[in-house]
Amino acid sequence: MGTVVAPLSSCSFVRSSLLVVLPVVLLSPSHIAEAQSRAYGSWCRLDSGCSFEHGFCRDRKKCDCVDNYTYNKTSRACVIASCNADTDCKGVGWVCKNYKCDCDDAYYLEDEQCTKKKVGLDHACAVASDCGLVNSIRSLQCLNARCSCELGFRPTANKTDCVPLVGLGGNCSVSAECGLFNSSRRLQCLHGRCICEHGFREIFNNTDCVPMVGLGKSCSLNEECKPTLSAKPTECWKGVCSCKPGLRATPSLDCGPSVIGGACSDDRECQFAPNSTICVNNTCACKTFFVPSKKRNDTCLQSAAMGVFCEESQQCDSSNSMCEKNICVCKKGYRLKKTECVKDTGQF
Repeated sequence: MGTVVAPLSSCSFVRSSLLVVLPVVLLSPSHIAEAQSRAYGSWCRLDSGCSFEHGFCRDRKKCDCVDNYTYNKTSRACVIASCNADTDCKGVGWVCKNYKCDCDDAYYLEDEQCTKKKVGLDHACAVASDCGLVNSIRSLQCLNARCSCELGFRPTANKTDCVPLVGLGGNCSVSAECGLFNSSRRLQCLHGRCICEHGFREIFNNTDCVPMVGLGKSCSLNEECKPTLSAKPTECWKGVCSCKPGLRATPSLDCGPSVIGGACSDDRECQFAPNSTICVNNTCACKTFFVPSKKRNDTCLQSAAMGVFCEESQQCDSSNSMCEKNICVCKKGYRLKKTECVKDTGQF
């Protein structure tokens, strides 16, 4: 019996359907394989394609265990590899211990690698990276093949940390607490204060110590010149450690007083009488309008006219005059004529 299909009438309607077209992402066979295969021995391109512990993508082809690990089928995991000799284990620091690859005693295992252990203060080292402190933010340096605190720091008594040094002038109890922040010069603790060691002197606002040199030695700063054996201070003058003005170096390398009429090599050595002495023909002499004192060999007195204040008779610049009661007057038997003392004949 056949099926009768009624024809559509001319006034019948067809309800349309709304179709939504979604984009289709097509995965390549390699992407599908990598998404499905993350186990040992599966194909890979990146290390992230091998999700098991101690695994990586070897040569961008196959998931494998990292060096010194081997795959255990029972546990389905990468475990430390077995060995018979150190040469069976690959990489720096790896050795064979109890038939298993392990880190040498001087190394520790970190991120599947043997990392060299850092040694503390005063231990042997080759480079600074060999050195380190536990529970401290301070860095160490390798100095003279020993781990040491960096410049400006000193080790604590138990050598577990480095603390800042006490600078010049700071309070201290032992010399080990003292040091300079930007210099390798050593300090000493004397009477509770950090000072330069013997033979050195502080400069630059107490930031460094410089070697001290004696008379006649080259210098660039006053602080470099040390006192004489008799504790006379010296200073750097024209690049040479010299006696202070008014003093002259002696054969015994001391500073002795210069005198009027004494030997000199420059005016500076004759400056024991300010503004009045100069070195003339290698002899200390008084300047113009000054005369040597007969009472003191280190004093020049200003020349004085008649009737003017004086201390000694040689100051009075007129012949046949003298200093009487601190005034320049003519000697007995002489009288003043204009500016000169002339013999008194009783006639005017």
